[in-house]
Amino acid sequence: IGEDRVKAYINCYTTDSGVTNVSRRFRKKIEAGELIYEDYSQDAIMFMLHAASLGLPFLPVRFMIGSGLVDEWGISKEVRQTIDKLSDDKFVYVENPFKPGEKVVALPVPELDTAIIHVQKASPDGTCILLGDEFHDIDIVVAAKKVIVTCEELVNDVIRRDPTLTKIPCFAVDAVCEVPYGAFPTQCYGYYDYDNAFLKAYGSASKTEEDFKAFLNEYVYDIKDNAEFLEKIGINRLLKLKVSDGYGYSTDVSKED
Repeated sequence: IGEDRVKAYINCYTTDSGVTNVSRRFRKKIEAGELIYEDYSQDAIMFMLHAASLGLPFLPVRFMIGSGLVDEWGISKEVRQTIDKLSDDKFVYVENPFKPGEKVVALPVPELDTAIIHVQKASPDGTCILLGDEFHDIDIVVAAKKVIVTCEELVNDVIRRDPTLTKIPCFAVDAVCEVPYGAFPTQCYGYYDYDNAFLKAYGSASKTEEDFKAFLNEYVYDIKDNAEFLEKIGINRLLKLKVSDGYGYSTDVSKED
């Protein structure tokens, strides 16, 4: 968003990883009227993604009825017509065919072109082990036309040891990339925790356009690849984020360095 790479932003919740709380580049674009956006409730987004995985044409729900999410605002029809990936309407009131007179909200089902999912372990053929909370990853993988998986570890026989851990099948995946610490500076359950100091540094840098650009140059554009990025972060810093057995999290997430 800060680099003007997002044409329309549709979500239910936006924050800066719970560390600085305010997503300043997002807020700046909204306040300047430079980002097209609208909200659905969080439960609506969850069910919309699930509906996409089921191949449903639309999703009838009672969510959001009577709230500003349906009755007050959204992206206008005129603007929607300029972006081919957006539905013609944010929602449509329809009658419940099984209970005449009862209105429900018909929500559009997202059409996902490409998804990028990070997992703990994946085999070269795309079979993935996903530990901890799945969030909406599986629905997104099933719904998307193309799926790129990044993983902490590229494995093979490990997949066969416990098939119950396999959450994403190989036939749903188009490409696999081994990217250790691919979720950094956020966490990957069972491997490492949040780097709060890094997130705070980004939060501070995002306050001004100049500092934001400098931060991106230092950690994104001037970096050749993931290996060079991890070298820049430093092994000691990464090791301090390692989770503790039995917890799944670092025993001290307050470390500043």
